[in-house]
Amino acid sequence: MTRTRGCLSLVALLGLVAATPDPASATWSIVAVDPRTREVGAAGASCTPFVVGIVGLAPGRGAIVVQAMSNPLARMRGVEMLNQGATPASIVRALRDPELDPEEQQYGVAALGADSGAAYTGAEVFAASAAAHGPGVAVQGNTLPSAAVVHAAMAAYKAAADSGLPLAERLLRALEAGSAAGGDRRCGRQAAHSAFLGVARPGDEPRNPYVRLIIPDQSATGANPVHLLRRAYDRQRAQAGADLHDVVRAAVEGEAQTTRAIPPTRLSTSCPSLVYEGTTRLLDWNQPQHRGCRVTIVDVSEAETQLEKLIDEAGAGEEVVITRDGTPVARLVAPAAEIRGGRVPGSAKGMFTVPDDFDAPLEDFRDYM
Repeated sequence: MTRTRGCLSLVALLGLVAATPDPASATWSIVAVDPRTREVGAAGASCTPFVVGIVGLAPGRGAIVVQAMSNPLARMRGVEMLNQGATPASIVRALRDPELDPEEQQYGVAALGADSGAAYTGAEVFAASAAAHGPGVAVQGNTLPSAAVVHAAMAAYKAAADSGLPLAERLLRALEAGSAAGGDRRCGRQAAHSAFLGVARPGDEPRNPYVRLIIPDQSATGANPVHLLRRAYDRQRAQAGADLHDVVRAAVEGEAQTTRAIPPTRLSTSCPSLVYEGTTRLLDWNQPQHRGCRVTIVDVSEAETQLEKLIDEAGAGEEVVITRDGTPVARLVAPAAEIRGGRVPGSAKGMFTVPDDFDAPLEDFRDYM
């Protein structure tokens, strides 16, 4: 992770919040899961100093936010239920236990394997408040200028998801859309004082997800923490992918024959006979070894935002084709076993011969035998 001024690791701040008894109120947030990658994540922003206190991640299971008065006991119970495989709807029902002061809380839950996310807004949460949920996602907000903040965030998330963008990018775009729609009404044009973005892969430690960015209190600087979060995320992504652009350029293997321009969109299918909107043989690689493989086609403008993800796909054995204006320009594939350092039995066959007198004594050493 790239550390930038005003940006702390999520693990450090989660530890800080766990030791802090005061509740953390919040305004707009989003929780979501990606069934394909099995990533779970959340993002949020508020006019409070450390909004990260609202989130609970259960890697491989789901994510929850408990905001407004943000009862930590409700958050911990929600994470426990996620780890037990509970659905978002059942978690929200359980968290309406009167002992948790649900009317002062706002919940958002998303879980892998569930048909939909779920949200709940208590009757005593500050207006304007709103919530929306759909398959694998829930967006919620309070103390807003209007419900447009939540609706804009959800629309941005869905558009990013439809474009096949990584979960972290979807969450951040949703947060940015909420900020542009007004954010936290207490902060005026600044929109918020703190923001966070966290995404966990299966097997990640809950307090150490692989994406873990926090922008703490910016009340003194006047800077919008959502904008700073974007800057930190892009810097982290650029550092992680600094050498990937060179890899893509090195992967260019001449021109592929095209029979139809491929729109700047993403498509996975079998090759070499690719199918898109009913048309076959969009690409003819003229390479028999590609038969039966899998290929991802992505425009270079989109590849720049998800190179790390594309590298992972290539490493898993899927071929990645980069296009520019519909024309294939690069092919990204996993290196051969011998390049990765593995030894292939028989790879030197026919390159060496052994003379018949190989084990005969050497003339220079005859006196020593």
